[in-house]
Amino acid sequence: MRHGPNGFTLVELMVVILIVGVLAAVAIPKFTAVSHKAKASEFPTVLTRMYGAEHTFQVENGSYGPMASISTEVSVPTSGYSRTTL
Repeated sequence: MRHGPNGFTLVELMVVILIVGVLAAVAIPKFTAVSHKAKASEFPTVLTRMYGAEHTFQVENGSYGPMASISTEVSVPTSGYSRTTL
């Protein structure tokens, strides 16, 4: 196709938009699936660290307390998780 001094034709722009749309339609579900898989694989580690913090609190204080009173460096991410049944 010939390009004049004014740029691309409408057909060429529509083809590019179509290609970008198809790529986005494929990439977004893949990214979402990988993100969910990463969060699911992180869960056992976080749970183990929480158990360790509870056990340390129990040993130091003689009883289990509320989670808010356990001062440790355990960071538990709470955003971005969804509840699913496996």
